Order: sequence, then C-alpha cells, then structure tokens
Amino acid sequence: MRVSLHPEADAELLEAAVYYAETAGKPVAEHFLAEFDRAVELLRERPGLGTPSHAGTRKLPLRKFPFNIVYYERRGRLRILAVAHQRRRPAYWRDRAHLRGRYRGHHLPDPGLPKATEGGTRKRLRPAGNPEGKPQEQPPSLPAGVKPVQRFSA
Repeated sequence: MRVSLHPEADAELLEAAVYYAETAGKPVAEHFLAEFDRAVELLRERPGLGTPSHAGTRKLPLRKFPFNIVYYERRGRLRILAVAHQRRRPAYWRDRAHLRGRYRGHHLPDPGLPKATEGGTRKRLRPAGNPEGKPQEQPPSLPAGVKPVQRFSA
C-alpha cells in the first residue's frame, strides 16, 4: 500500500521530533520517529485499525507519545493528514480532511467556521496560533545525529 504525508503532517512530525531531541535528548527523538514508522507499517497492513473520526478519516494513537496519526485510506493509498498532539488544538486538521472532496461517514461541523451571517455567507477564521494570517515559519531541521524519518511515496 502506498503511503503519503500531507506537507503539514510532515512538518508536524519534524517539529515534534525536534522538540523531543532538544528537550529529552536524541534517543527519545529517535524512539518517537521509530514509533511513527511502526504505526505506519501497522496501518499499511491494517488500514482500518484506527478509530473512526471526522469526514471519513481515522485516528491511530502512537504508543508512549501523546500523538495521533490522522489518516484516510482510499483505493489502496494511505494518506496521513496530521500528526496531531492529543491535548493541543483539537481537530485543527479538519480543513485537510475537507480537501479530499468527498465525505464519508458522519459530517461534524467545522469549528473554524462561524455560524452563517445575515448574507448567508461564511467567513473562515484564522487559525488560533496565527492571528494575522501571516505565513508560518518552517520548523527547524533535526539536530545532528538524529536519524530522519522514513519518507513515503507521494
């Protein structure tokens, strides 16, 4: 089964690995990346393993780390939409699920959208961490000695 990472999921994975390398040491960062690889291999073998979530996506928690892999499987491809922390910014990744163009399962309201205005249009709110709507900085690269994560085909 082919696996691909959404560009923002790739950035989230790298950001978490850098955080672990800087705060807990390189072995913990390497263990985090190895756990991510282990979970992806499990999903390759059993794509229905995770818990059903928003718009046909599924979540698989990582062991020993407070992160979920948010993904969907379609036509023999596994697409990872987010590497989401379990206690921060719940469901921030939902817009990525909407980009699929198709909804399966239950449709939950998008928390990033206010109620319809008088004119009947909706205006998208900016993400909580980016009030001015400016482009966000790229995450730093891995410290020397930390093995990079396995890259998947697009």
